[in-house]
Amino acid sequence: MSTVSITCVAPLSSPATGALKALIQTLGLSCSITDSAAAGSPSVSVTTLHALTQTSTVTVSATTWLGCARALCAQVPSSQLWGKTHDETALVEAWMETATATLIPVLTTSSSSGGNDITKNQTDVFVASVTEFSMQMEGWLFGKDQTFLVGDTPTAADVCLGLWLQAACNSLKITKLSQQCYRWCMTVIHHDLLKEFVCGDTKELKEGTMSPIAKPAPKDVAAVVVPKAAAAAAPKAAAKPAAAAPKAAAKPAAKPAAAPPAAASSPPAGDLADNPIVQLLTTLKIDHSVYAHELCNTPDELIAKVPIPADETHTKNLFLRDKKHGLFLLTVLPNASVNTKELGQLLNLKGKTNLRMADPAILLEALGCQPGTVGPLAISNDTTNQKVTIVLDQALLTKTKIHSHPLRNDASVIMTPQALQEYIAKTDHDAVLLEFATAVAGAAKKTAKPA
Repeated sequence: MSTVSITCVAPLSSPATGALKALIQTLGLSCSITDSAAAGSPSVSVTTLHALTQTSTVTVSATTWLGCARALCAQVPSSQLWGKTHDETALVEAWMETATATLIPVLTTSSSSGGNDITKNQTDVFVASVTEFSMQMEGWLFGKDQTFLVGDTPTAADVCLGLWLQAACNSLKITKLSQQCYRWCMTVIHHDLLKEFVCGDTKELKEGTMSPIAKPAPKDVAAVVVPKAAAAAAPKAAAKPAAAAPKAAAKPAAKPAAAPPAAASSPPAGDLADNPIVQLLTTLKIDHSVYAHELCNTPDELIAKVPIPADETHTKNLFLRDKKHGLFLLTVLPNASVNTKELGQLLNLKGKTNLRMADPAILLEALGCQPGTVGPLAISNDTTNQKVTIVLDQALLTKTKIHSHPLRNDASVIMTPQALQEYIAKTDHDAVLLEFATAVAGAAKKTAKPA
């Protein structure tokens, strides 16, 4: 029988760490948190000790607030704290990503400086950012008419955001939240399991007299947007309710005229600026554009719900594992036929091969994403000895543009085939080019050696 041990390292002086403590306690995990010297740099590693061989294997490793929370919740999937469905998981991820961009800087800055070195300008920026974020939550909760952020039961998003928002308000001396946001926050942080992780006196935070957001008509309820990552924003912008955003969401910025319109319930393209893949593409100076769309879990859903010009393509992505030869990320046309029994020969793998779909836990560890969100852009997360081999369908190179998920399946990045190849090369990977027949034509054949 194997033994699993969890190691968590985080800055104990930061109020942000309280959320990780709360998740550990809520999940019933046997794990304590070791203090980290570097503020704002948490990590979680999960190690499996194999009883027969007495060897240890690190099965999960995470080094961000979002990644650590995800890794902890993955240890007890039955808790459903990371969502009950793919749709709920995507929303939990979106809220967590937004909060880490908005609330964590407030908490790490205030804890590292003791609140003494924060300038008035910094404070004003933080207050505006937190205010805008709380208004987004107000619009979401009010528009959806629900108690919790995702679904009908609490998730990790409620646990972390509730504690982080209250701590940020306490640090910045924000004394009032809008009605629905305040009630949600108090519901979360006053739970018996979470009370001990609250920062300061919750009595300092008061409820606004009424929500400043007008209740939308029933037909518009679905148009309330998913959270956006708030940056330094002016108070005037913060006062604009999230429920007013569908117009922007319907016509994403930086989207080519031929690209599909975003679904009203999706985050507008401008909200994807803080997405790590989009940021990396920008840093690498690789031409791209990004747009939001309806959440799609399969290539068939993308084709049906997100139509694009005939000379452009979505992708089908398979994450495969062979115990002897390692991990393989295949990106092919949506109608391509992949014969895993023949694939080993096409890849020149020696000896017996048994390529199969990898478990979600392995996918999360290797590429940092969930099933349904995989794409070639995820290869940048393969930073440990480049363990993943990426394989591209030769037919992708005949298309004018390729649309691919940036680690989330409610948005896509548009790139030329040349730009995608450049991106892969700049992540220190060599793409293997193979030709795959369509599902009608039959098996794949090899036409090119690894690039």
